[in-house]
Amino acid sequence: MPVGEHLADQILLPMVLGKGGKFRTQEPSLHLMTNIEVIRQITGAEVKVQKESDLAWTINV
Repeated sequence: MPVGEHLADQILLPMVLGKGGKFRTQEPSLHLMTNIEVIRQITGAEVKVQKESDLAWTINV
C-alpha cells in the first residue's frame, strides 16, 4: 500500500485542513479510526473509509 499504518493517521489532518484528497492504505488501525472521529467532531469534515479488499482500504477526505 502507498500509505502505511503509521503514516495514515499522520497524513489525515493536513488533508482535512487542505483541499482534501484520498489515499489507499492497509486495514485502518484503531488509532486512525480514533483520529477520524476526533477530526470529524472538531472540524465537521467528512472522512469516508471504504474497504476495497481484504488488504486495501481507501480513505477519502
